Amino acid sequence: MKHKHIIACLCYSLTCMASCQVENNELPLPTAELSMHIVAQIEGTAPVKSRYGGDSPTLATFQQKDSIGIFVDKEPVVRWEYNGELWIPEEKVYWPDKDSLHTFRAFYPYSKATSNTNIPMPNLKQQDGTMESLSRCDFLIATTQQKYGDNGVVNFNTDSTSFKHVSSLVQLKFMAIEDLANATLNKITIVGYNITTPTTYSFNDKVEPYTNHSDTLTISPNKSMTQGNATFYLIVNEKKDTSAVTLSIEYSIGNQTYLAETTDFPYKTFTGGMQQNVQITIRNKTLSITGTKIIPWDGDYEFEEIIIDVEE
Repeated sequence: MKHKHIIACLCYSLTCMASCQVENNELPLPTAELSMHIVAQIEGTAPVKSRYGGDSPTLATFQQKDSIGIFVDKEPVVRWEYNGELWIPEEKVYWPDKDSLHTFRAFYPYSKATSNTNIPMPNLKQQDGTMESLSRCDFLIATTQQKYGDNGVVNFNTDSTSFKHVSSLVQLKFMAIEDLANATLNKITIVGYNITTPTTYSFNDKVEPYTNHSDTLTISPNKSMTQGNATFYLIVNEKKDTSAVTLSIEYSIGNQTYLAETTDFPYKTFTGGMQQNVQITIRNKTLSITGTKIIPWDGDYEFEEIIIDVEE
């Protein structure tokens, strides 16, 4: 990965020149620098001004100072940071050779992963339900295999190679009618098996080992509903078992606080890379699910190349 072998070759050549005469002047030539560059985008993205365009969690893009980690074959992870135009490696990175096929495994956000089978995923407890908190908890991965090609650019920007969401997204839309018309949403709690347990990601078998079992995610938006409907976004671990999921809402009207709860959440499982949309009303202190929809998190959008990094 590093360019130490090239430096060694140059040093060796200079030593030979100083110590002996080469009659035919056929000195060893140094290996050409095969600098590595990358192009990266998030699946389903389109040009937007912020990480998540407008109020859509599907229109995501990398932003300045974002960092991703990339494993090349069996080499240690290298950190790459986006400066708004180009991806810059923490240390100079070179292709091992120009002709062989190499495997690239990338993930966001960057962490000092010891191997590509044990990558720490973000702490889901740090969410607040806003679009901004998605970028702190959204874990993305990308893989590709390719040769050096014409310019040494590693492409993470096609349908099959762009960054994809690993976790599951729950979108909760509260309707400003009935009990919530003049209410303030104080707390929102969702409970399900292992949905917030700390996890690690493995590129080999894609399993996410669980530690420190955790089932609860609570946010405290303190959101007034007098200005209209309110939507919150929660990232949860993939949940494959069909045990019950509970949703509870603490809200207040004036000085009085109420609690509405349901154990009949419409989704018992959460699939990685998908988003579960739920529309909620509260009438006579009873929580009702009035609409549901499950779609790919990435949405059905035309792929466009939005980040270009082909030359230094």
